[in-house]
Amino acid sequence: MMLWKAAPDEHQPKEDEEDEDLDGKIVIADAWTVDGRHIPSQLTKEGHLVASPMYESEFAKDILSAAADEEKKDAYKKLEEALKESEAAKAAERKAQQDAQRAEEEAQDMEPIGLGGWIGIIVLVLLVVGALTNFGRADKKKVNLNRKKGLFEKLWAKVTGQGGHLA
Repeated sequence: MMLWKAAPDEHQPKEDEEDEDLDGKIVIADAWTVDGRHIPSQLTKEGHLVASPMYESEFAKDILSAAADEEKKDAYKKLEEALKESEAAKAAERKAQQDAQRAEEEAQDMEPIGLGGWIGIIVLVLLVVGALTNFGRADKKKVNLNRKKGLFEKLWAKVTGQGGHLA
């Protein structure tokens, strides 16, 4: 089953132009399948016909559900393109945010020394001072016990109670 609509009268062949060997009258028309596909357009798309239109008509296209299917396919293609553009824009935005975040992190690398930093510096200074002073151990020098003590040594010995008389 198919639908058809005759072309306007000015595009129909004249009676004298018809072949004598054809039994009936030739009618130029647009034809569609039951589901609304334009038969000449389909045959041209598939390569079975060569496009040589005898007239142009606003009806020379798919109709009904076939037209809706074509419109739906076009809408899906447009939606897909829009989604791709949206994803590309989101990716570019994400990259810009990452670059900005990286720049911000680099700017924040110069943070002040906190309490832990000061404690670490003090420990290092104390280690250096301790190493220079031999960590409080007594010197291994030989002391001459027969040496006479000076005035300040005698006073210091008396104050600290290390013995020795002021003689």
